[in-house]
Amino acid sequence: MISALNPKIALKTEHYEKAFDYFDIDHSGGISYEEVAKFLEGQESQEAIKDIFCEIDINGDGNISR
Repeated sequence: MISALNPKIALKTEHYEKAFDYFDIDHSGGISYEEVAKFLEGQESQEAIKDIFCEIDINGDGNISR
C-alpha cells in the first residue's frame, strides 16, 4: 500500500525482491545457509560464512525468509 503511494519505496522493494530471488537458488521462497555459502565460497572462510548467515537469520530457523 505504501509502495503504491511512493514510487521510490516501490523501486527499493523491487530491488530487494530481485536480490532475494538471486540468492534463492532452489526457488523455495527462503535462502538457506547452503545457498549463501555457495555465493561466498572462496571469498570467505566457512566460519565467516556461518557468522554472516547467523546475523541475517534473525529468528534462527536456518532459513532467511522474505
